[in-house]
Amino acid sequence: MVMKRSDKNKLPQANKLFTDREEPKKVFWNTYQIFKENIRNSQENEIKVITYYGIGGIGKSSLLKQIRRELHESIEKPLYISIDFAENTDMLSILIKMRNLLQNAYGFNFPMFDLAYYSYMEKQGYQVKKEEIQSFVSSSPILESILEFSSVLPGVGSLIAILKGIDGLSAVIRNNLDNRKRELNEIKNDEPDILIKNMPYYLACDIENNLDRQDEPLIIFLDTYESLVNELTSIGNPMDKDLWLRDEKRGLIVNIPNTIWIIAGRDKLKWEQINPDWEGSLDQHLLGSLSERDAETFLHEAGISDQTLIKEIYQLTGGVPLYLDICVDRYYSIVEKGNTPSIEDMGSNTYELISRFVKYMDDSKKALVYILSCLEDWTDDLLNGLVQKFLPALPFTTIANIKNFSFVMTENDKTYKMHQLVRNIVYSDCDKDVASKINSYVKDYYYKILTDGFI
Repeated sequence: MVMKRSDKNKLPQANKLFTDREEPKKVFWNTYQIFKENIRNSQENEIKVITYYGIGGIGKSSLLKQIRRELHESIEKPLYISIDFAENTDMLSILIKMRNLLQNAYGFNFPMFDLAYYSYMEKQGYQVKKEEIQSFVSSSPILESILEFSSVLPGVGSLIAILKGIDGLSAVIRNNLDNRKRELNEIKNDEPDILIKNMPYYLACDIENNLDRQDEPLIIFLDTYESLVNELTSIGNPMDKDLWLRDEKRGLIVNIPNTIWIIAGRDKLKWEQINPDWEGSLDQHLLGSLSERDAETFLHEAGISDQTLIKEIYQLTGGVPLYLDICVDRYYSIVEKGNTPSIEDMGSNTYELISRFVKYMDDSKKALVYILSCLEDWTDDLLNGLVQKFLPALPFTTIANIKNFSFVMTENDKTYKMHQLVRNIVYSDCDKDVASKINSYVKDYYYKILTDGFI
């Protein structure tokens, strides 16, 4: 007799079982306490980069999420930001995102970076009136002041002279710029190609100044690192793609004290091979699969009692948490149709496991999953709009149930995303005409949000 499906929300998930292990988290918390003590003792912190690496689906993103959850539970006002390279790998875009996250969440100011970015755009020939430039300027007190001042005194040629003449700048920003005359001259005189290479350094200068007023170390989470340093790409030298982060002189990491970097990716970082000075600063940890015993315990707790099937599932998944979770989802989808699950229903490899899981969904769920594979992430409002446009007859319960699938992740129960490994496979089977229509809708959706904000 096959066990009937229990409440989906009460079923264990291998991803959570894996990230609940204590050792990877202890690595972070031990480092955090050392950095915290150094701040209290006014000591300069060493550079520390903690990496968690392993194959896709092993639970790296879930581990980072668990650490962030514990930060909120243990620290009154934790100081951190998160960047996922699966969403974007463009250096300048990422730096701007870091700036915006720190400004919006913690009130950081960025006079050096803002001046460098504005100078770069001007030298590239961008018009100040362009929407994206106006949006950036409106978020920067120093740029607003400069534009207002220079419109009164046209022809002022020195950026430093302009800055000295602005009375409206806050004392904090003035102090931040007093010791940066060399950098200000660089911003004024350097060609665009040099300016863009130095943008990480200018952001680091500003972050360092802001950290002088903080009681907690800054934590920067970088996820899906393999997207940044994809060695299979034919564009550029893959070994140089993270140079803006790791460069020993003007890279972002080495120029920010009191900061813990947490990097999650498929592979171990090779920085020590490139520069031996990184030895001692990197703390790298391989995240392995669940042992056969742990996997069997998990599958039993999930309601699978067939011991032969359990062993076959372990052989198929190799104990990778994501695949174990999908096997459980697939198992119950078969049970709900009145059939007895077998390993043949799962597939002969993990690619088949994912593609079959989607293939044998109800038509309404399948259509929704294909739509979601076209999205970097989504909110309830965006999803409801997409459903109303493309799947108006879809039951509301189907939308709610999709959130419970193991490959759908959320940081805050507001924004959701599909696990990148699953998304890649599902999207490869998605009708390209459908994908184009979804992308067009999403662009219009976010454009409307942006334009409404200017009205």
